[in-house]
Amino acid sequence: MLGERLAAARQQAGLSQFDLAVALGGRCSQSMISHVESGRKTLRIDGAVSAARALNVSTDYLTGLTDDPTPAAELIRPGEDPDFCALLWNEAFGSADPGAVVDSESAARAIVFRRDWLRRSGINPEMASVIQVVGESMEPTICDRALILLDHQRTRRRANRVFAVRSEDGLQIKRLAKEDGDWMLVSDNPTYEPVSWPREAEVVAQAMWTGRTL
Repeated sequence: MLGERLAAARQQAGLSQFDLAVALGGRCSQSMISHVESGRKTLRIDGAVSAARALNVSTDYLTGLTDDPTPAAELIRPGEDPDFCALLWNEAFGSADPGAVVDSESAARAIVFRRDWLRRSGINPEMASVIQVVGESMEPTICDRALILLDHQRTRRRANRVFAVRSEDGLQIKRLAKEDGDWMLVSDNPTYEPVSWPREAEVVAQAMWTGRTL
């Protein structure tokens, strides 16, 4: 995935492999770029970050975690602006680990998104919120203490999508799957086993975006 996305972003930017190597300031040679794009080699985290900056895309896009290449800096920006929309951020609200304690459900601060990105994604700001996730069961998709954007209009269960689900265990962030007609809660971290749909569980919202520190 990294090689394919790197090649696509480079071509979209109108750069040759040599141009990208130069833009990376000597971190990679043209040969290295070629090997990465063909899948024979990969980039370290710092190399992926540098490539994302040079190509004006996000690292999540390069690594296949999102199909939206827009850099995070263009999706989120502080300050008041008619082109931007502030959404409430609830700290440590959702658990990504079975049995983990949810610390708080109180609104603590706000985070700002581009209105045009929300519109393209079909998200109504009045029906959306941002929460912080605790736990590692959804890694590498959602890291411990990562922020996620929830769309509270999307409550219909869909297989292979990530949802916030409330049950007797509290609020959990899980991927949904269907096996033999039965719904399951699945963790992206393979060390966690899938669990059957909890009794009386309800879908609160669908996770639409995640942000974290690299």
